[in-house]
Amino acid sequence: MVGNLHHNSSTAAIVLAAGASNRYGGFPKACLAIGDETAVRRVVRICDESGADPVIVVTGPHDPEIRRALVGSTARIVRNERWVAGRTGSLQTGIQLLEGPTDVLVWPIDHPFVERATLERLTDARAQDPLAVWFLPMFAGQGGHPILLRREVLPALAMLGPDAPLRGLISGFGPQVRRVAVGDAGVVANVDDPESYRHFSAQWRHTWTGA
Repeated sequence: MVGNLHHNSSTAAIVLAAGASNRYGGFPKACLAIGDETAVRRVVRICDESGADPVIVVTGPHDPEIRRALVGSTARIVRNERWVAGRTGSLQTGIQLLEGPTDVLVWPIDHPFVERATLERLTDARAQDPLAVWFLPMFAGQGGHPILLRREVLPALAMLGPDAPLRGLISGFGPQVRRVAVGDAGVVANVDDPESYRHFSAQWRHTWTGA
């Protein structure tokens, strides 16, 4: 089925939820309400519905709260003991749990409003472009998250320092980076602070969901 994350390739999802959420006074961004779900529950659900297997959630200081939010979920949860070293280190922690070669959907928890259709657009692009290895969703000319990486990217990712930005690898892949236009404002809706969360929540309720 076109649009399923398993279309022509096995795909794991790694949800990055290891930050301290300092701008929220220590309340975990993963537990923010998105409709009637927590952010992490919504992201895991969409990954599940899209056929990702496994779905791995990488936690940090808020591991207990996130585990409670995911009770009954099929997600595999792993705590990055060195979460303070950087987000790339958390991604590397998740990758270490993978069994065998697989493509990877990388979804930071601070982009919780993304719609399932965006994952379908990324996997359609993968099916159409066998040479590309990095699929980056674009909304209104701006790159966002989640990103889809073919397994060929993982060795280079493993060589990065835990605090090195993942985007630093893009130039090395050049034309193998496929920018995928999407109609989903959620890919650039970063809930980095409470003001952003309130803003994007209102947008999502009144515009994206039609409520």
